Amino acid sequence: MAPAAKLEEIEAMALPGVAMLAVTLPVLVWYVRRNWPSRDAEIPYMRNAG
Repeated sequence: MAPAAKLEEIEAMALPGVAMLAVTLPVLVWYVRRNWPSRDAEIPYMRNAG
């Protein structure tokens, strides 16, 4: 397979890849913001650290 053919395959997959990223990124950001502990939250692995 020639390097030009590989480049064409990458270019052909770029648009679907960006589209999938655009669809999943808002859901991922929503999930992380909802489930990430706040700064003052007592997290289990830090209870006995002090």
